Amino acid sequence: MSIAPYSAAMKAVGNALKSVFDFASNSKDHQAETEIIKDKRRNDKALNAAELAFQIVFKNIGLFSAGERKRLKKLYKRFLKYN
Repeated sequence: MSIAPYSAAMKAVGNALKSVFDFASNSKDHQAETEIIKDKRRNDKALNAAELAFQIVFKNIGLFSAGERKRLKKLYKRFLKYN
């Protein structure tokens, strides 16, 4: 009785398990990339909404007190810096 058939079978099972684990790993990597892309799209939409809100606020800036106007201008500068 030869050990060769058992050795070949064990090697085939090992290769099959390796393939399953590689697939799972690649699937998780792809899922993470997809999540990053979705987060970027959501952030872009939020930035666009914030920019529109600043436009509305600056149209009505005369209604704010001097301190609020100063604070709004600082916030807008920070918004532009990181946008």
